[in-house]
Amino acid sequence: MLQRTQERFAPHPRPVPLQRDAGHPTFEEHAGSQRIDRRRDVAEDSREGTTSMFRLLNRTIGLWLLAGAFVAAVIDGMKTIAVGRLVVTSAHVAWSELAPSSLGVLRAAVEGRIGAGAWSALTGTVLALPTWGLLALLGAVFVLLGRRPPAPIGVIP
Repeated sequence: MLQRTQERFAPHPRPVPLQRDAGHPTFEEHAGSQRIDRRRDVAEDSREGTTSMFRLLNRTIGLWLLAGAFVAAVIDGMKTIAVGRLVVTSAHVAWSELAPSSLGVLRAAVEGRIGAGAWSALTGTVLALPTWGLLALLGAVFVLLGRRPPAPIGVIP
């Protein structure tokens, strides 16, 4: 019994140092040769972090706009059921009901910088769209902007 205990707690033999192969560099030599490349990789990683942050922001804004489009479609659907005929709220009417002051600021900015004809063209085309349609269109654009770029053909990530 005593002999087993002594064998069990006997110190392990010291490890034998590894012999260096003539064909393979040591870790320090390898790390020194990769130092410049590593700096370039860090710069590329920080750029990738910035672009991925903007992609995330675009996707988030796009999903909120798509959710707003769904809410606007539900509101129009409820109005349609209540009245008994098709009711479609234009973006101009919805904006003037929700935030009339910001619509006035946009009108002044467009008329001041571009002209009165631009405001009438904007209200006649873009703001005449149904609210749910305009929000869905903008949301889809933002979601597509937030998409990852396709991988190049033949390159393994």
